[in-house]
Amino acid sequence: MGTRQKKIADPQPVELDLPTKNKSGQLMYRKGEETRRRLVHATEELLKAKLFTELTVTEIARCAGSSKPNFYLYFDGVMDVVLAAVQNVSMSTPEVLATVNRPWPAASIDHCAQAFVHEYFKHWRANAHVLKVRTAMVANGESRFMEAEIRATEVVLQALTDKLEQARGPGKDTVQSPHPASLAGAMLALLERLAAVTIEPGLPSGITDARVMQAAASLVAAGMGARIVSKAPSKPAGKATRSSKGSV
Repeated sequence: MGTRQKKIADPQPVELDLPTKNKSGQLMYRKGEETRRRLVHATEELLKAKLFTELTVTEIARCAGSSKPNFYLYFDGVMDVVLAAVQNVSMSTPEVLATVNRPWPAASIDHCAQAFVHEYFKHWRANAHVLKVRTAMVANGESRFMEAEIRATEVVLQALTDKLEQARGPGKDTVQSPHPASLAGAMLALLERLAAVTIEPGLPSGITDARVMQAAASLVAAGMGARIVSKAPSKPAGKATRSSKGSV
């Protein structure tokens, strides 16, 4: 006799671009929206303990307190509901945006970059069970997951672009001063990859989570115009390496 599957608690309401109709073409009212939301939430919870490839429609429906026929009213299959779970995670959270949008004084760019990277990693790790799937699907060229990743980062990407434009000022793109939006995209891609890799076991000796975050923050600070500093030899007095005036 098998072990009875424990029903997962109802999720808290979230902001989600819900479709207005189910797969049968019927309008979804409150009850339908709640059923769909429970199925997405059950998927998110199951991903904390299982690989995406191990999930089944039957298990997801059971955990959501629903049924297999009901599942297919809202989703085509496991891939479809996992995509909905991925779409439910935005990287443009108020906490992440706050670290970007606040002033970055020239004398404190390193600290501001560290705060941004820390908040980004913290949010990514809190949702790693879902975001690991997004990363894998994007790597496999799944276009719907690529679109979900773009939507999840578009607000923070714009905020970071604006910050880089302030730091650079007017002028042409150069190696020393690259295109702000392109540099912002490169920064976010770097953070995305590092956040995914550093949660996996078996990192090379000497590479720690703290060191990776420090390195990432140094690169972000460098992009803002700050010199990368990591136990560098002290400079002779009177030869300042960075202006302490102004902010971005």
